[in-house]
This record gives sequence, C-alpha cells and structure tokens, in this order.
Amino acid sequence: MITADIHTHSSFSTDSDSPMEEMIETAIKHGLKTYCVTEHYDLGHHIYDHKGEEGYSYGDMSREEVSALFVCDCESYVKKHAQLKEKYRDDIELLLGIEVGMQEDLCDKFLALVKKYPFDFVIGSAHEVGGMDPYYAKFLRGRTQKEAFRFYFEGTLRLAKACSPVFDTLAHPDYGLRYHHSEDFVFDYADYADILDELLKFLIENKKALECNTGSFSYFKDDNQPIAQILSRYAQLGGSLVTIGSDAHTPDAVARHFEQAEKLLSSCGIKGYCIFRNRQLFTQNF
Repeated sequence: MITADIHTHSSFSTDSDSPMEEMIETAIKHGLKTYCVTEHYDLGHHIYDHKGEEGYSYGDMSREEVSALFVCDCESYVKKHAQLKEKYRDDIELLLGIEVGMQEDLCDKFLALVKKYPFDFVIGSAHEVGGMDPYYAKFLRGRTQKEAFRFYFEGTLRLAKACSPVFDTLAHPDYGLRYHHSEDFVFDYADYADILDELLKFLIENKKALECNTGSFSYFKDDNQPIAQILSRYAQLGGSLVTIGSDAHTPDAVARHFEQAEKLLSSCGIKGYCIFRNRQLFTQNF
C-alpha cells in the first residue's frame, strides 16, 4: 500500500489555487502517513499562448516579470509550511519540497536555492526543452509526433546531466508526450531506446530516483501508458529507486491512481518506493 504522496502543489504554485491546508487535510482523510509539498520553481520559463505563439497576455509585464510567476515565493512558502507542519504534527508527516524546472545554464542558481532552504526533497523536471514547454502547441510545430517526443527525451537527458547535483528524483519522464499525442498514438519504447536507456542508466549510476507520476495515468489509455514501459525498462536495467507523487494541484487529485501505480510497479518487479527526508533516501515496501 502506498501511504506517501511526495509530489504535490498548493496556491504557492502559480498553476494552483488550492490552500496548502486544504491539500494537507485531504491527504489526512486519504489515510496518508507522509505528504510532501513541492512548489514550482521554474526560473527563466517561457510563456506561450495556446495557439503556439510566444505571448504573455499579462498586460505590460516584461518577460522577466512573467517568468517570475513560475518561481515560488520561498520565504513565504517555507514559513507557512513550518506553521502547518507544527499544526498537523500528530496527524501526518509533512515534508518540505521543491520542484525545480531544470535549465542547463541555471544549475548554480538552483544549487544556491536548495542550500538556502531546509528542503527534504528536490524534484527535477524537464518542463522546457529547447526554449519550449511541451504544454504548448508550438512544441509540435514542424515536427512529427515521434520527432517531437525524441526531441523532448534528448532535452531531458541533457537537463538531467546538467542538473544532477540539484535533484533527488527525475519527475514525469513522459511529460513531453502528454499534450500532443493523437488518438491513435501508440508509444513504443524501442523508438527512443537509445536515448531513454542512456537517461535511465545515468539515473541508476548516479543514484537518482525516477518518479512514477500518477497524474500521467489520466493522459493516456490504460493499455498505452508510456510510464509503464519506461519503468519496466528501468527495472530491467537494475533501477529500484522510485518516488511516487500525484502531482496534485487540487484536493481531488491527492493520491489519485495510487492503486494503479502499485500494481504497475509490482508488475515491474519493484517492491516499494522512496521517501526523502532532509535530502536522505528512505525506502518503504508496499
């Protein structure tokens, strides 16, 4: 049984309106023993509108000001988290985390951030490769699906190598596939094996965990889950360090698809999951 959700957000992240306290109370109702809040910290993030053109739609704000929208106010976040950790100390273990939107040229700034604050857990995410966020249509422009997805995996590999000193787990490796796959899209690991094998081997060799992001289950059909093939190959290569997070931005998404995740991981031969406390790894069996 999975009793820890260690990738979640609250209103301290730009893309969530949910109070942290409400998220924590939902986790308690689900019977979770451990809950980690991991607010967004995406320095230099590019903003596009849904037509694929770069654009802000934020009045007269500059690029720097718009990018700052995706950078958590860590001082306020850490203070609020500490208050709620004390309030709920008898109900749930509350951990402090951060989700870093990796950029190859910003590793030093991320390192300074994670040294400044007492984070238990740091997530590394490839929210943007080649100056583009796969969330937006521009990511697919001029590329076939396979070309776009290969481009994303190549970028993820570069980012993981550049920012490996920063993060504990690599988040949602299928993020770049979520938003632009066609109805008849079928993911085949073999199409990207050269890149993904190198990425997974890098994580294993450097003792970095790989995330099973259960939010991904909502984007693909049950029999066509990219994360299933990626995790299976990870285990075949000798990987065993897996973190589990719902990536919840609203209370109804806390601990979503956890039963499905446990079945998937067990079928891959993975017997449990990881939790990080004070940046130290702990394992928990199902």
